[in-house]
Amino acid sequence: MKKFKLLIALFALAIFPVQAEQNSTKGLWEFGPYIGMFFPDNYGSANLDKSLLVGGRLGYFITSEFSVEGSFHRAFSETSGGSETNIDASRLNLLWNFLPGKFVRPFLTVGGGWERTSFPFGTDNDYGLNGGGGLRFFVNPHFNIRLEGRYNTVDIGRAAAGRQHNYEGMLGFSWLFGKATESVSVDEPKDADQDGVSDGDDRCPNTPAGAVVDATGCVVQVKEEIKPADADLDGIEDDTDKCPNTEMGVPVDASGCPRDSDGDNVSDDKDRCPNTKPGTEIDASGCPLVTKSRGVLKGVTFGSGSTALTSNAQRVLDGVAADLKEFPDVKIEIQGHTDNTGSSARNTTLSQERAESVMSYLINKGVDASRMTAKGYGPAVPIADNKTREGRESNRRVEIKWLD
Repeated sequence: MKKFKLLIALFALAIFPVQAEQNSTKGLWEFGPYIGMFFPDNYGSANLDKSLLVGGRLGYFITSEFSVEGSFHRAFSETSGGSETNIDASRLNLLWNFLPGKFVRPFLTVGGGWERTSFPFGTDNDYGLNGGGGLRFFVNPHFNIRLEGRYNTVDIGRAAAGRQHNYEGMLGFSWLFGKATESVSVDEPKDADQDGVSDGDDRCPNTPAGAVVDATGCVVQVKEEIKPADADLDGIEDDTDKCPNTEMGVPVDASGCPRDSDGDNVSDDKDRCPNTKPGTEIDASGCPLVTKSRGVLKGVTFGSGSTALTSNAQRVLDGVAADLKEFPDVKIEIQGHTDNTGSSARNTTLSQERAESVMSYLINKGVDASRMTAKGYGPAVPIADNKTREGRESNRRVEIKWLD
């Protein structure tokens, strides 16, 4: 009891040299000893007495509001039979600190750790959980007094104790060291209407935003900010906007009209081929009407009844692959066609296999497979008369269709 009376006396003397402001604690370390009382559960047959505890802590302020700390203390207890029983507690806790910058700063804490209980008849090591709260009294920016209480629970295996519910009251000192990474201004004059005149001196406390005020906080002149009209919200003022009704989200040029990067008269938001070369004849989607990768692929032939590409067909497809890479947004259907010679079912199968052969070749040349589909139509879609040799040759073809 004499030790506690001494600590209380020191505490009472220490709180008088208080500073009006305290600096931020973010980035600082906290170190200090503490002493307190341990109020144990019965610990089974051991029936422990309340006792003195002594320990120390080391913490770090992540922000002025949150800190982490590790601590160790020993409680010097006794069993009901008078046998010494020490309890060592190693803990890691998170602290939530309130009122940064104030002299008195409350905090809450929660954490866990390892507890070693040394009974006369053996030692027990257990995991414990704890939580509580307290107050810091900042004597100066680098020294404070801590008063706190905690609840601790631990499951003890020896002495048939089971889960124990303990309480602790602690008083300690802490030194803060290191370099703070921010500062906190405390008790700054309030200015509710943010006119630059503190509420205590403001004779017109509800001044509208943007007003020019005198030293008493009353309006001298109200600023009126007139913004140029922009009806379609494209960033181009209406008086210079040549396309004042542009749809929301459509990229525009300096005149406020939909952007057309390649100058083909199809705006970028609708142009599937945005890099068409000047002078190219295009369709409504901005893509070339005539290209190596569109329509009948002349020169892409196969051996009779075969799916193997001829060397000339491969050269043609090399150009098709290069062309498709220029238009990466275009999806295509590779169509296989035959004449009407032989079985219709066999011709349909053969045309499908030939279309897939072309697709495989293009994939190997670097064209993304997700852009392509292959379909065999057999003799169903002739483009010439199958009664003539020339017509049948025209009908035996591979054709690429650009999809919408």
